[in-house]
Order: sequence, then structure tokens, then C-alpha cells
Amino acid sequence: MAVDKAYSEFAEASLNLTVAEAMTAFLEDLASAHSPATVRTYQVALSRFSLFLKEHQGIDPLLSPVAKLEPDYAVSCIRWISNGQPNPASAVTKSANKIEPGRIVRVPKTTLATYVAGISRFYKWCALERKLVLPTDEYERMTLRFKELRGKVQRTILDKVPADETLDALLVCAAAARTSNFDAEAQPANPGFKGNLTKLAELDQIRYELIRLRNIALLQTLKSSGARVSELTTLTRGDLDNTNRRARVVGKGSKERWIYFSEVAWNTLQEYLTGRNRLMASRAQTVPAANTTTEAKTRTTPASKQAGRVKAKASEISLQPVFAAHHRGSGFKVVKPMTTDAVRKMLWGLVEQAELEVYITPHKFRHWFATRVLAATGDLAVTQDLLGHANPATTRIYAQVSETNKQKAHHQVFDT
Repeated sequence: MAVDKAYSEFAEASLNLTVAEAMTAFLEDLASAHSPATVRTYQVALSRFSLFLKEHQGIDPLLSPVAKLEPDYAVSCIRWISNGQPNPASAVTKSANKIEPGRIVRVPKTTLATYVAGISRFYKWCALERKLVLPTDEYERMTLRFKELRGKVQRTILDKVPADETLDALLVCAAAARTSNFDAEAQPANPGFKGNLTKLAELDQIRYELIRLRNIALLQTLKSSGARVSELTTLTRGDLDNTNRRARVVGKGSKERWIYFSEVAWNTLQEYLTGRNRLMASRAQTVPAANTTTEAKTRTTPASKQAGRVKAKASEISLQPVFAAHHRGSGFKVVKPMTTDAVRKMLWGLVEQAELEVYITPHKFRHWFATRVLAATGDLAVTQDLLGHANPATTRIYAQVSETNKQKAHHQVFDT
């Protein structure tokens, strides 16, 4: 009897759960096993669904119980999205500004498929959690209608290659980053902090500028080198070849290779490293000077010993990571490398700041690099070597992007 009563109370609570509350609970469950980017993607799909319910069905997600949702609402929403929406006059994205306000904008099939996945998964979650009664035949009918509306989506390596406009938007955001963008990385002081808050703020300003310069250099390096994120996080200053604008990295299987930098990437990297030297040196100057006795000893130090110290200092700098962590815990005396997770979080932050509805990882820069090199050269062997692929078959997957070039070459041979 106690079990029946508990289940009855649970069922009653589920019936009183609003659509908005169910969506929040769904996203919280999703976050426990998926990346923040995935959660944001599904959140966008549900926000469109909420808008459709309110404007076209007269259902307020904040007030209406989720138990009253019908499969037809989901199908109608996807049809509504598929038919396209008027471009708002207040659009702020670069791509949207190229389209006249009021013109109907249709979403790409891949984007539509993402909306379908988000809404369909939400319905399935509601059914499994007993928030919504969804008979099997109704669910199957809904998924069948989804398939007809979204059409066949052929996923290729092209789906993993970010658009040029996306990378440009990330670089713009990194360059124009505001202080507030680095709050998470700077790690605010604990409520019980009793130190000099003014001094702490000054040090944070140094960190903010270092983070900004580093992020720009890192994005440009990812874009122009085709390096894996793990290769860049283990890169040291001693690996840089200043004469030839390249760096030695250790890839999979402990294989070494050279990666190359574009002029822009190299210049931004040097700006970051120079700024890092200057800003960290300015921090070092705030340390109390040595006493007179120590200074006297320094003046009387033999030239050979001074030369040895200079050499040791140079060796120490050569071991420093190229891309360093600049949060409060990293300090200024010891330069710690960024982690691969830190790079991913940095990208997610820029995607969110740029208000892009895309999923960007460091590896997608590598896909972008590969497709550009192959399209420009048509040389699989060169592309393979630049990427550090052991197997040429791995590089072959990028060949599909040059179908237009192959057709053009065929016409040049046989039709001229």
C-alpha cells in the first residue's frame, strides 16, 4: 500500500509539472552525460519549440502541464521551422546581415535534423520519466513524420568542417574579449579573502590581457597548422624554429614532425610570447628588491658564473609551454601549460559569446585545415604529411571535398 501511495503521489506531481520545468529537468539529466556544447544545442531546439507552442498553439510553457503535450505539436513545430522564418531586422550575425530583413530564411537540413533530435529526445525522456503518456504507436508515427519532414541527411566529413565565417567570428570575439569573459578562468577570490583586493584586481588585469593574447594566438595556430590539440598543449618554446616559422611537435605513436605557421599566426604568437615576457616581468618587479649585501655579491660575481646563469635562464625559458595557463592558481613564477580541456572550454566560451549555433572542438580546426590544403594543392601525400597521418587512407576521407576540382580537371582534359 505504501508503494502504491508513493507512486500515486509521484504521478500527481508529474501531472502538475509544467512544460518549462520538464525541459529544465531534461537538460539537467542530459548534462550529466554530455558536453556543455551538446546541452546548449538541445537547449536551442527546445527554445524554438517553446516559442512555437506559445505563438502558434496558445500554450504557455511556464503554465501549461507537460502531460498535455501532444505528438502533433512536435510535428507541427518541425514543419514550421522547415518552412522557414522571416529574417529579423535586428539580426546581428554576419551571415544574417547579408539577408534583407523580412525575407524567409530556411534552415539547412543538418540544422533541422538537430532540432528534430532535440524535440524527439525530449518527448522520449518525458515518456520514460512518466511525465507524459506517449503510446508506442504515437511515438513511431511522430518519428516517421519527422523523417519525412527533414528529408535524407547524408553526413560526410564536410559536416565536421566549420565554415570560414564561424572561425572568423571566433577570432573577432577573442580579439575583442572583455574583462568579464575571463572571470571563470581568473577564479574570483573566495568570500573570506583577506588580502589586498586592489592588488588582486591589478594582477587580474595582467592575467586578462595574457589570456586575450594567448587565445588569439591559439586560434590562429589551430587554423594554420592543422595540429592536434594535444600537440599544442605539450609544445614548448624550445620547439619553436624562429628562422623557418615552424615548430616541432610529437604526435601519435611518439612520431615527430614539423608544423608550419601562417604569417598572421606566427605574428600573433610572437605578440603573445613577447607580451607574456613583459607582463610577467612587470609582475616580478613588484617583489621587494634584494638587500645590499646580495647586490654587492652580484656585482662581484665572476663573468663565467654570470654567463652560466644566463645560459641556465635560457634553458629554463626553452622548457616553458608555448600556450600557458593564466588563472590565479597558475601563479607567475612557474609557467604551467594549458590542458586540452581548458582549450575546449575556451572555444565553448567564444562560441557562446559569438552566439553561434554550432558545435566547435579543437579537432574541427584540423578538419578545416585538411580540406583547405587538399583543395589548394590536390596533393594527398603533402596533406598526409602535414597532418601527421600514418595511414594514407585516413587522409583520403578529405578527398571528397574536392569533387568540384576533379570535375573541372576532367573537363580540362576531355572537353577542351
